[in-house]
Amino acid sequence: MRPEARWRDGIARRHRSSIFPEDYQQLLRGPPADILVTHEAPAAHPHGWKVIDELAEALGVQLVVHGHHHRCIDYLDEGLMTAAAPFRAFGVDMGSHLAWPTDPQNGTESEGPSQDLLELAAEVFGAAAQDWLDKPHKLFDGQTPAAFAAGGGSEKVRSTLNAIRNGGVV
Repeated sequence: MRPEARWRDGIARRHRSSIFPEDYQQLLRGPPADILVTHEAPAAHPHGWKVIDELAEALGVQLVVHGHHHRCIDYLDEGLMTAAAPFRAFGVDMGSHLAWPTDPQNGTESEGPSQDLLELAAEVFGAAAQDWLDKPHKLFDGQTPAAFAAGGGSEKVRSTLNAIRNGGVV
């Protein structure tokens, strides 16, 4: 690299966020991870990269969060990925936030939805009830219905389920 291309006696400024092959290989040799945060998007994005998917799958991540495209994207909500994908993906923009997925076995939620709410969700969605309860939704301030209910919003989740079941307005 030419000396004038260096920034503060290091690498070029445009490469400060680059992931070099040796960094990628080091991540592959490291321990598994739950979350992968990247600048670039996974392959489900029209301008995404398969190498991000490969890294996420190799690390066993449950969630990939990326920036770069200056748009909030929930890949599941927008139909870019299915619930069967090996990980969830979100694109975030400045000021956006995520309702992080919860894991009741690890106690990261209070106690989860009540039994009657679980039964109502099963009545409305059948086998897809847990997927609905675990998917962030705008009606619940970007939280999952399960998290929203556990945080004191169970009546709103219940009325939403009843509206869906009866064809009413949410």
